[in-house]
Amino acid sequence: MIYNLKLALNLIEDLLAVTPIVLNSMNEINNFCEQNRFHNMQGFLEIPAFSKLLQKLNSRTLYFVTDRLFVNYVLILIENIPICIGPFCTRIFTEYDFITLGKQQGFADLDSKEFLAYRSQFPVISYKEMLKIIFSVLKNTSVESIFEHVEEIDFTKKSYELVDVQNESESSNDYYHIIQKRYTIEQRFMKNIQNGNYYSAIIDFRNMKRNVAFLKQIGTTISNERVGAAIVRTLIRVSALKAGLPATTIDYLSSKNTRRVQNALTVERIFEVQEEMIREFCQAIHKHQDKKYSNVTLSVKYYIDHQFIQEDLKICKIAEELNVSSNYLITQFRKEMNMTPLNYLRKVRMENASSLLLSTEYSIQEISVMVGIMDANYFVKLFKKEYGETPSEFRKYHKL
Repeated sequence: MIYNLKLALNLIEDLLAVTPIVLNSMNEINNFCEQNRFHNMQGFLEIPAFSKLLQKLNSRTLYFVTDRLFVNYVLILIENIPICIGPFCTRIFTEYDFITLGKQQGFADLDSKEFLAYRSQFPVISYKEMLKIIFSVLKNTSVESIFEHVEEIDFTKKSYELVDVQNESESSNDYYHIIQKRYTIEQRFMKNIQNGNYYSAIIDFRNMKRNVAFLKQIGTTISNERVGAAIVRTLIRVSALKAGLPATTIDYLSSKNTRRVQNALTVERIFEVQEEMIREFCQAIHKHQDKKYSNVTLSVKYYIDHQFIQEDLKICKIAEELNVSSNYLITQFRKEMNMTPLNYLRKVRMENASSLLLSTEYSIQEISVMVGIMDANYFVKLFKKEYGETPSEFRKYHKL
């Protein structure tokens, strides 16, 4: 099995406390069915029926299965490898639920205590939370999986035949599109972490919090946010690794955040320690990356970082102060930074502008001047190009 897939499955197990099972042989299928079939009402776990179900898996579809005992499984096909994530439950059952739903499902020969004891051994994870974590982990460990549909196979409503409910699952597909939107933000977040862009990473982090809110039907809000913090930590670890940050530094900062999250007593404190972690990682990445830059590039970066408010900041002036030619300065900077000094200046100005928009009540005109751009209309044009929103829209939608 490819390394990234192994990594993804291990992360899913760590985050969900559910072991993903590879079902790539008849022996693995037989063992899975024997270990998980509790009652004859779980007909889909009969070996022939389950094998038939696996044969119909499509790599572009994620299958969310609910058996007649309201136990859940997720089936996916990656690299032609069938994988089952489960069993788990999406809700906690009580004696009353057993009586009520038992009449609908025909639990006549089931003992309530045995049934409740059977279900209690599985973790309780909401539908949306399960999909969120699976999509996020697979995407951010670079596993080649493109799920276009979520298909619900609900044996509490249908017989053991495989039911295509794609047309009936608009809410599932709507949720998928929300996840896709979140991925766009996550990828930008990871890129900003990788580049040590603290302000932009914070904005992306806050947007991620807004885009896919945790479902609070089970567990406590704080426990759900701890799971969310683990996901963010994983994204940051992957980004930091790509940035070349030493593994020892990554482990130190990550472990420190884990302890802080576990000790947090409020949701607000969890958000705070996550933003602290983002700042610490960005600082560490900046410090690490500065070691690989030449003195010329470091000097240009330092000059722009501290003098960007000057309207007449010119590259030729920086080159003159450094006693090098403008052509050499631009060539060296672009070689090491993958952008020209002018583009870096614009980026620094926009990052500082975004921070001012979120943290102050200054007008757009005032902020434009504060970042070295006297023409407010030109500032708005540059800002929209960078963030896809005007400064007013950005402040409206993202200010806490």
